[in-house]
Amino acid sequence: MQPFIPPSFNLPLAWAVDFTLPVLLKQVQNLDAVIVKPEDVQMLRSIRQERLLYFSNHPTQAEPPVSYYVANLMGARFHFMAARQVFDWGGGVVGRLIQSVGAFSV
Repeated sequence: MQPFIPPSFNLPLAWAVDFTLPVLLKQVQNLDAVIVKPEDVQMLRSIRQERLLYFSNHPTQAEPPVSYYVANLMGARFHFMAARQVFDWGGGVVGRLIQSVGAFSV
């Protein structure tokens, strides 16, 4: 097993994930919507050029796609940390997908 998997970025794949994210959130996580107040979206967009660390409490497996959604609201692309084991899910398919949108292993 490779101990560390660095992030990668595939813009066409990221666009496809951006486009299908609402459907994926509903089908995979059973989330109808992610609601962010307009003033919070404005604040997020105002800091998109700043360096920042985004921490969440990660109570469920829905948190990573929700974090990706928040990055889209900001108009930014993040690098995401993911557990090393996640990169092996689905015979490695999940790992290649999340790595291609900026995830790296820890």
